[in-house]
This record gives sequence, structure tokens and C-alpha cells, in this order.
Amino acid sequence: LLADERHFSDYVLSEILGLQPEETQSFLLDSSCLLRLNAELCDYIRGTNNSREILQELEQKNLFLIPLDSQGEWFRYHEMFRDSLFKRLRKNQKAHLIELQTRAIDWLIEHNQPHEAIEQAVLLQEWELLARLLESNGNNLIHEGHHLPMLEWIAAIPEQLKSRSPRILLLRIWALFFSNKIEVIQPLLDELEALIDQQRLANIETSTDELVDLHSEISLIRSYIARSQSDLRGASQLTKQVLEELDSTNMPLKSVTYYGIGLDSFTVGDLESAETALKAAIEHGKRE
Repeated sequence: LLADERHFSDYVLSEILGLQPEETQSFLLDSSCLLRLNAELCDYIRGTNNSREILQELEQKNLFLIPLDSQGEWFRYHEMFRDSLFKRLRKNQKAHLIELQTRAIDWLIEHNQPHEAIEQAVLLQEWELLARLLESNGNNLIHEGHHLPMLEWIAAIPEQLKSRSPRILLLRIWALFFSNKIEVIQPLLDELEALIDQQRLANIETSTDELVDLHSEISLIRSYIARSQSDLRGASQLTKQVLEELDSTNMPLKSVTYYGIGLDSFTVGDLESAETALKAAIEHGKRE
């Protein structure tokens, strides 16, 4: 199989790529870093305005380009074809490849496709890029319901990268929380607080806003652990503390916080307060 793949790769590079006009060669190599492509995305990463014409030409030549919709907007390359081109690009133009991938991720995020941006980083095995994407977009993705994929994405990141990132560890904790695996979270919270203290002692710079966000999230999760252990007083104190801190953070946590307050009020029979808190949870959830 490996011999067949090498033979196909040699065929792609010598008999197909080498026979194309220079502009088409450049387009094929640059766009090989994309798992799906359309004209706008290709123009963006390459800084050009002729991608639509080149895509139409490739489609007419039947050059390993597979349409993904009936409008002729989105395409992908045959996987072995793309892989051959991508290996050439990575070997000969590593810095250019990083620039192309970064621009592709920026475009996908700007067009509200963070999930696909992350999937692209996973499939291209760009682990540092994946870690940065999760740190920036992970909370919103979890609150949109992507907690199970989040566990898979985090599992793909090499341990040496994960062990340096409090945010990645906290994303794993949140993903477990929304998977109703509260019983396994406590030791991970202890590990997270130890990592934060370790980085502080090592003078690894963490912004004040990030520290406040981390502290608020840890307190909120601990409140749910207390609630699951019938420690209503501890849960209530932690939740109200978090609510005070949230005014100074940008984290999408108010819906979860008010939900906790609603649970506490309901448990003690204060139905009016419970209703008020749960309505607030719904409203904040819509915005978040």
C-alpha cells in the first residue's frame, strides 16, 4: 500500500502538477492545505481574485476536484491527490504553508465556522494551531452543544502541549461537566489549580482577566459539585460569588450560574425566586 501511495504521489507531482501552467501549479499547491474549498476562501488565503476561474478550469479538466454542492460553490480534492500536493507544500514551503493555514482558519472563524476550522487543524495534525483555536473558541462551542467533540479534540493534542495550558484543562472539565460526568471532575479541578499556581511561581505570564475568568469558572463548577453532594449552603455561596465576578468577565457563564441559583431556590421551596432565576438563565442562554 505504501509503495502504491508513493507511486501515485510521484505520478501526481510529475505527470499532473508538472504539466500545468505555473499559475495553476501555484493554486493547486496553495489550496492543498484546505479540506474544503470555494473561490472566496482560496482568494482570501492566496491574496488573489481569480480562484473561481481556476476552479472552473480544474472542474472542466476533471482534475481530481469533487463538487460538494449542486451550486458549484464548494469542492474538495480527491484525498490522495490533495495529500500528495500537501506533502510537497509542507516539505518545500513550510513558512508559506503556516501563513496559508492561519489565513484559512481566520476566514473560517470570520464566517462563523469555528467547528470546521478546528476539524481542519485536527485533520492536518497542526496541534499548536488546534490548541490556540480551542483556547479562543472552546467555551462558546461547548455551550453550543459540542462538548463530546471537544473531548475528542482535546484528546488529539499531545500531552506536552495540554500540560502547559490551564484553559485546555478547563475546557476538558467543562466538556465532562456537560456530559454529566461530575464524579470525575474533582481531581481535575485540583490539577488545574495546581497548574495555575505552578505557572504563577514560574512567572509564566497570565493576564489578570484570564485569571479572573479561570477563578470564576472553577468556583462555578465547584458549586455544582457541592450541589450534587447536597451541600446547598456551599453551592449557594459559591454561585453568588461567581455572579458578582461575572460582571468583570467576558465568559458566557451567566446562564449556567442563574440555572444553579434557580435549582437552589427550587430545592428550598422558594418557587418565586426559582422562577425569576430560571427565566434569567433562559435569557442569558439565548444571548450566549
